[in-house]
Amino acid sequence: FNVALVATKQWRWPLGNVILFFGALGIIDLLFLAANSLKIPEGGWLPLLIAAGMFLVIDTWRRGRRVHLEIIRNESLPLPLFLERADKSVQRVAGLGVFLSSRSDIVPGALLHNLKHNKILHERVVIANVVVEDTPMVPPEKRIEVEKLGKGFFGVRIHHGFFETPDVPKALEDARRFGLALDMSTATFFIGRENLIPAERSQLGRIQNWLYRAIAGNALSPVLFYNLPPNRVVELGTQTAI
Repeated sequence: FNVALVATKQWRWPLGNVILFFGALGIIDLLFLAANSLKIPEGGWLPLLIAAGMFLVIDTWRRGRRVHLEIIRNESLPLPLFLERADKSVQRVAGLGVFLSSRSDIVPGALLHNLKHNKILHERVVIANVVVEDTPMVPPEKRIEVEKLGKGFFGVRIHHGFFETPDVPKALEDARRFGLALDMSTATFFIGRENLIPAERSQLGRIQNWLYRAIAGNALSPVLFYNLPPNRVVELGTQTAI
């Protein structure tokens, strides 16, 4: 079906040719399916069961991640609004604070929790957003985007290919080539440690809700995934109902 769609939309094949060609292939596939269906009672059910389980995991992660990000977006404060209302009376301390964010247009939860509990901000604050592109590798000249937000805040988008391993400290050091010189020796990295709980009215079914929370709970730690120095990481706990 996907190839037929590409042939129609991208290759610009006439619809009649697409129906004839892929219809013939479909008939052949149906014949193979009919012949192999006789083997299902004799052990053929096992690979089908494994495939169904793999599909459930992939679909659960895809749907759960979409719902999860939607909840984060709805519960987050827009970054421009935060910068407009940033209280000048908040004490600023020397050094660099780096807050990782899933989106570049919202305030990271770790930043809000840090303000709520510690009531301080660093002199320079970087909101770093790591973007995984649909290409294996990203050229060095396209890896970093820097935006000066004012009041000592900077937005940094770090682009990586899906074959590359994110390295946030190295990327921030390279940001000086894009006009942002950072003293990484004074940097403290803030990340959110999220605890997922089932919502009363979840968009996910009961099984998928449990499975998504189990998968997310066993995901690789952001400290390891982003290659952050463990002795300079502050984790702030949050709770999200999904």
